[in-house]
Amino acid sequence: MKNKLLLCAVLCLSFSTFPVVLLGAGFASSEVALKGYEKLASAVENNFKQTANTLMVIQDPDHQSDNWKTMREAKTILWLQLLNQIDQTRDLTFDFNNITNIPTVDVAPPSFRYFSGIDPSYIKETEIRLEYEEAIRENDAKAVRFKFELSLKKQDDQLTANALEYFRSVYEKTSKDAKNLVAHLSAIENPQHKSEMKDQLQDFVKLAK
Repeated sequence: MKNKLLLCAVLCLSFSTFPVVLLGAGFASSEVALKGYEKLASAVENNFKQTANTLMVIQDPDHQSDNWKTMREAKTILWLQLLNQIDQTRDLTFDFNNITNIPTVDVAPPSFRYFSGIDPSYIKETEIRLEYEEAIRENDAKAVRFKFELSLKKQDDQLTANALEYFRSVYEKTSKDAKNLVAHLSAIENPQHKSEMKDQLQDFVKLAK
């Protein structure tokens, strides 16, 4: 049963590697494209969640058993691969406080004669209406991207905490275990994420020296 769950985690992780094209303001050329992106974004988020849930329900064997360390190594590698996948999918430079990245509740038409959020069909001037409709599409695209990036950031933070909790529960504070764990942390590709994890595991990092 444990091996089947571990295989399931591997498969979930492999499916989460399909490419995700981050959505820019000019992406929303059609409602169909925007809906397709929303569906893709949701699939990516669910894939990461499913992999993490699978990893967390796998029960580790007794520490005295022959395959204890083998299972520990396998799960450690999968946790780190999962965190790498999230880092690769996120836009790590995305600034949530930058006003240009934040969608508005109601888009303002390019004419002071019309109030924000008005139905485009009420705008008689073709040029103004087309420009307004394009602004609405761009704002919709911005909203989808902001939601996706925020969701991934929260997921990244939570799963990093889950991984750290797992490492602390299965690695003993001995020089040998500490060196083993710190060596695995080198697999984290993003320098900032790696540094933050090492800061959280300072007691192991010191023992590994």
